Amino acid sequence: MENLQKISYKKLQETERFNSSLLENSPTPILVIRPDKSIEYVNPAFEKITGYTFTELWRKKPPYPWWTFGESGGSVKNLQKAFKKGTQKAERLFIRKNGKQFWVEVTSTTVKSDEKFIYFLSNWVDITKRKHAEQELRKKSEELELKTKSLKELNTALKVLVKSREEDKRDLEEDVIFNIKELIIPPLENLKKSKLIGTQGTYVEILESNLNDIVSSFPRRLSSRLFSFSPTEIKVASLIRHGKTAKEIADLLKLSIQTINSHRKNIRKKIGIKGKKVNLQTYLTSIQ
Repeated sequence: MENLQKISYKKLQETERFNSSLLENSPTPILVIRPDKSIEYVNPAFEKITGYTFTELWRKKPPYPWWTFGESGGSVKNLQKAFKKGTQKAERLFIRKNGKQFWVEVTSTTVKSDEKFIYFLSNWVDITKRKHAEQELRKKSEELELKTKSLKELNTALKVLVKSREEDKRDLEEDVIFNIKELIIPPLENLKKSKLIGTQGTYVEILESNLNDIVSSFPRRLSSRLFSFSPTEIKVASLIRHGKTAKEIADLLKLSIQTINSHRKNIRKKIGIKGKKVNLQTYLTSIQ
């Protein structure tokens, strides 16, 4: 009987040493709290993460030194609830002895013996890096959201500006066309009816044709990226469109017939009818 007791006692000592070794060598912080909320035990990992030694913390009651400023009342209530609930998990922000804050995931459970609450055991996992990464990601996401919102607002503003510019452009074109039709063409018609000398009639006719071209936006279309006509080519094209011969165009523009024919070739090339049996005057007339 005596030998059996010695063996049992020896086994108990071995178990206690084994359990103590597990707690001491655990890589995760462990905290043991008594029912009166005083600290019974902290392992070396707990000392390392908080900066407080076991001697400093033993039998200490709330507020615990790692609690952040201003949270003592709420933390005491949370601890009281935890005593009643049993096992639970929570993410908490704490503060080290050196003043630096850190995040941990706390897994807590009540330890009972014969249905009697004897200890409250907390196991911590340092999640500071993860929380910082989450905060950085959230910050980047908020920045991106602000940039996206700013771009949307800028895009909306640009659309309004473009629309306003288009309206202004349309209004200007309408004013120009109205002024040409109402203020210039009527006197020009009267001038045509008067006695003109030599080439004056031709010049008046060309002036009238050019004004009509301006109204129809013909020159603007020729100078667009679609054709990229030069200023001289626009003049030649406009005169061809109104039935003028190469000689007439040469006389009017003070150029040689050879130069006019060269411009004709370039015009045909640019509008894509070079080498085709397409009448240049007819084609130019079709451009509106």
